Amino acid sequence: MAPLVPTLSHIYYGFLFFCPPKDVEQPYWVTEDGYCKGKQDYDMIGAEPKDTEYLATMTGWKAEHPDLKIIGSIGGWNFPSSFFSKAVRTATSRSKFVDSVIAFCGANKLDGIEIDWEHPCSAPRMNPVQITCEKFEHVKDSGGHCTSKKYDKGTCTGDCDDKANLLMWVQELHKKAPELQISIAAAASPTIMKEAFDVAELDKELHHWNLMTYDYYVSDIKSANITAPNQNLYSVTGPGFVEQWSTSDTVKAYKEAGAAPNKLWLGLAFYAHSWYVPDVQGDDWKKYGLKATIPSGGQSHNECCGDFQGTYGVKGGKGCHQCGTMMHSEIMAAGFETTYDEASGSNIGYMKEDSQDGYTKAGTWISFIDKDAIKKQTQWAMDQGMGGAFSFDASMDTVDFATGEFTHELTKEFADIVRKKNEENGY
Repeated sequence: MAPLVPTLSHIYYGFLFFCPPKDVEQPYWVTEDGYCKGKQDYDMIGAEPKDTEYLATMTGWKAEHPDLKIIGSIGGWNFPSSFFSKAVRTATSRSKFVDSVIAFCGANKLDGIEIDWEHPCSAPRMNPVQITCEKFEHVKDSGGHCTSKKYDKGTCTGDCDDKANLLMWVQELHKKAPELQISIAAAASPTIMKEAFDVAELDKELHHWNLMTYDYYVSDIKSANITAPNQNLYSVTGPGFVEQWSTSDTVKAYKEAGAAPNKLWLGLAFYAHSWYVPDVQGDDWKKYGLKATIPSGGQSHNECCGDFQGTYGVKGGKGCHQCGTMMHSEIMAAGFETTYDEASGSNIGYMKEDSQDGYTKAGTWISFIDKDAIKKQTQWAMDQGMGGAFSFDASMDTVDFATGEFTHELTKEFADIVRKKNEENGY
């Protein structure tokens, strides 16, 4: 990644965790892996054994690039929302968590943190974590502090104090450590945004918002029976699609809620979501809303494994191994036919035959954004007055297949547009 550093303003390192309080059901990374041995409630920890080493390498790049910011991303989808809810619930827990974050940033020379709480006021859920196809861990998430116990589409619809408590925690962190940049990985859903974030007040404390403007539709669930876009700039219409469900709708919602446009950063997905749609005739694959088939017959026939077996997702790519997902590098290696859908501002791909290596099967249908679509969406964001863009994630970028080295074409494309626009605006 080092050759890419001169083009970047920020690098987000994810994911970092913190130790949950002792009175909740402990996840496998506490009970089996011992990550919190000798630690106190809300102490910050790495999620991988070499985190400290990797962070040291990244902060070392600042010697030649002093304006580069290294940010620790705390949480992620598989980190229980209930742990965050507990951490910000009382004055005592907020203070402990704030002090832990400040100490961790100081010890690892970080310039700030991103809170990836998915999400305040969430409903309870069980998160399956794939270790291998034969081994899955399951992490219980009791959800946000929803005293009404009423939920709609995964979000509390009654009384929930997560929103207010998160604001108080961010305010305390900003007051105690004004030198740290604070950002939030923000849900794309306007409904979740309204329940989870006091946008106008948080905006006063945050350096920026990282809008997760992707995963509008996914395939690795049992209800995803039609093909749909991963990251659509504009809403797709028709049976089975959600109105006002797109990147442009997300950005509009945050602006109207009180976020300063130049604090909004566009999220760009460097991966596709995949469905199985066999025997499509002619150019009929070049559209959304096709009826998908649940893969079957095991891994050799596109079927996902473990908890994701029986969903509409196609087996994960060779490198990512995530059901219903292919990295951009894997898309290029497989040899998909692709097209750009003007109405949605996103791409579609299809395999009419098996890939040369036989891994990606005929009938695999994907939704993604290619280099040109990334350019268009980033330019759109800059024209909207947004302050930047980020990718999820760098490990999925382009590769020179002859050498095996990353070429980072996607990152360079959007970073160049952002840099030029911000120079024009004097940022």
